[in-house]
Amino acid sequence: MEQIELFQGIESLERANHEMRRVYGPGPEGKTCRTCRFLYRKRRDSRTYLKCMMRIHTNGPGTDHKAGWLACAKYEEAEK
Repeated sequence: MEQIELFQGIESLERANHEMRRVYGPGPEGKTCRTCRFLYRKRRDSRTYLKCMMRIHTNGPGTDHKAGWLACAKYEEAEK
């Protein structure tokens, strides 16, 4: 009997369906938040959290951002 993989594709769905893409739509093909000028690092205590300048921020994990997420329509290339 063949085993069904229940969680196959979950990571790619998360990458493509994060809040910014749901609100603003998809960005340029093949681009991720990693190279967007709006992604920044917020230091708190001894930890660092990724955040997006285009979102409202809390000090909780609900507004943490991931560099590997696919870009949204607000994407702008970061300066080198």
